Amino acid sequence: MKRTVVNIESSFDKINQNQRFVFLGSCFANNIGDHFIHYKLKSIVNPLGVVFHPISLMRLIDRSINENWFTEKDFFEFDSYWFNYELSGTCAKASLKSAITFANNQLVELRSRFCNADRLFLTFGSAIGYIKNGEIVANCHKQDGSLFAKKNIKEECLFNIVKSSLELLIKINKNIRVHLTVSPVRHKKEGIVENSRSKATLINLAHNLSDYFPEVEYFPAYEIVVDELRDYQFFNNDLVHPNLNAINIIWNKLLETLATKDLNKFVEKSRQLNKSIKHRPLHPKSISNKIFLKKLLNKLYDFQKETNTSWKIEIEEVELILKSLN
Repeated sequence: MKRTVVNIESSFDKINQNQRFVFLGSCFANNIGDHFIHYKLKSIVNPLGVVFHPISLMRLIDRSINENWFTEKDFFEFDSYWFNYELSGTCAKASLKSAITFANNQLVELRSRFCNADRLFLTFGSAIGYIKNGEIVANCHKQDGSLFAKKNIKEECLFNIVKSSLELLIKINKNIRVHLTVSPVRHKKEGIVENSRSKATLINLAHNLSDYFPEVEYFPAYEIVVDELRDYQFFNNDLVHPNLNAINIIWNKLLETLATKDLNKFVEKSRQLNKSIKHRPLHPKSISNKIFLKKLLNKLYDFQKETNTSWKIEIEEVELILKSLN
């Protein structure tokens, strides 16, 4: 099938296996970040849950860098759990103490990662904000919509807020490089036209930030899905979220354009090893299969030592399979 190919350019040094990565933002940040984790790259993905709005994202970045820890006043009880309007619902806990402790521990971890990260991937999901008590919330936590006012935040306002946070980040880590992306997930509940307006604001925001900061570049994940793939075969049944096939295409394009040849080789070898681990033969107790598994085990040990990555879980899985065949 013919496709419009999105051109991807980068002036940054290529990504390599030894670098450290942070992924923050919408669920699309999870999609790509999980690939990095799967291939044993040093990564942290949305430690405070999925956050869609740039202002909410910047608030968390500022909190972590400035060590502005959460206190009791930042939480509220709802449906037997303690929630925080600055956090995803996945951070809710059954007790106030555990909610505060968890959130602050994640902020501490995030600050540590910021100080040492080589790359930050920031994914903006929506420019449409839900406002309560004059502040944009990261999540409404399934509360009544009448409690919130909805507003499409102007690009100029977003630019100033994100600019301030990125300056703070670069101040504590002058070596960090930031990849901005706009989530290709359509926020259908806002209306298709409003979603397009929101995405246009975010795309313009990302490009203006890239123009302003030499440490910031735009990665066209949105354009890859909307313009290059442009077909419902690349979406889940909800017709909104890109499916695994689409995510894999973006992942491969990211590797092709941003990663070193050595990292590409490392990922390919990892993929082959994982494929071998998942292989289920027709005759599992055959001598040939036992030989195959023993060779695979040696390959895993060698690769672990060669790349200084942990394959403990995979090695234990193969050892367990071999043990079951005796």
